[in-house]
Amino acid sequence: MTFEEIKQYRQELLNILNINPEGEQHQPLRNLAKKVGAQQPNAKNVEFRDMIVNNINHALQTASMIEMCKTAAEGYEMATKVSRNACINFWIAAAIAFLSAVAAWVAVLNR
Repeated sequence: MTFEEIKQYRQELLNILNINPEGEQHQPLRNLAKKVGAQQPNAKNVEFRDMIVNNINHALQTASMIEMCKTAAEGYEMATKVSRNACINFWIAAAIAFLSAVAAWVAVLNR
C-alpha cells in the first residue's frame, strides 16, 4: 500500500464517520476494514464502531510503517551503491596517479 492509498483510506474513514449517521456506519466500516485488512470485531453498536475504527487505524498505521521501512531500505541501498562507486573511483584515480608518477620517473631517468 502506498502513502497515497493510505491517505485516501484515512480520508474515506473520516468521511464515513462524519457523513453517515451512526446507525448507517456499520457496513461502510466493514467494507473499509476489508479493503485495508483490518480485523472485524463481533461486538454490537458503539463497541463495534469503536473497535473497528481502532482496528482500521492500526492497519493503516502498520501500512505506513511498512512503507517507511521500504523507503529507508531504498535510501540505504542507494547510499551503499554510491559509496561503493566512490571507493572504486578512488582506487582508479590512485592507480592513474601512481602510473603517472612512474611515467614521470621513467622520463627523468631516460634523459
